[in-house]
Amino acid sequence: ECSAAGISSPHKYSSWKYDKKQHWKKCACGSVISKKNHQLVTKNTRKATVKQTGYTGDKICSTCGYMAEQGKTVPKIKPALPKKGKICTSGQYQYKITASSKTTRTVTLLKSKSKTLQKANIPSSVTISGYTYKVTAISAKAFCGNTRLKEAVISKNIKTVGSQAFSRCKNLGKITIQTSLLTKIEKNAFSGIKKNAKIYDPRKILGPASKGIAQAVDEKMHVFGSVNKQN
Repeated sequence: ECSAAGISSPHKYSSWKYDKKQHWKKCACGSVISKKNHQLVTKNTRKATVKQTGYTGDKICSTCGYMAEQGKTVPKIKPALPKKGKICTSGQYQYKITASSKTTRTVTLLKSKSKTLQKANIPSSVTISGYTYKVTAISAKAFCGNTRLKEAVISKNIKTVGSQAFSRCKNLGKITIQTSLLTKIEKNAFSGIKKNAKIYDPRKILGPASKGIAQAVDEKMHVFGSVNKQN
């Protein structure tokens, strides 16, 4: 019996008390019961998925609730690499995956989702299923017949502009070259664009320092009609 209050009475034990190793209950008189080592279990675990982070779980005593160790967040699982040949949409354009490995990931721009696009600002890269892919080519007929198109920006990773890619874009009057990798301009890629349309070359990619690119364009100048190159 407890004599803490000066009279004999049953013990009144506290809620669980604990340290890093043990737990117990204690009366005001000093009496201790149920002193034992913690029985740790793992709670609050969560499996990581493509859509959500995971959690390793907390180490908690199943008797007293003491948290011996707090869990850690587990990053989301990256999905499998999309397969070569897959057709994907990112932003305002549709793409075809042309290479998909741990070291090399590229796509070709197939077309715009909008048939009334006024500025074709080709991205240098896109994100597909959490992976970054370089945009290295503009497909044949990608913008063909878009009479609303006034401007096109050929981004830094473009190597190929496909046949009739901008054909019959009769209001296309400004083309900005950002790529130093352009080596192939296929037949009629720019036929039927605006008369006296201009190629802007702010980085002087078409200059002497990039003779190979200059030749690639010069040899195909008939494709551009009366296009003028401008720095």
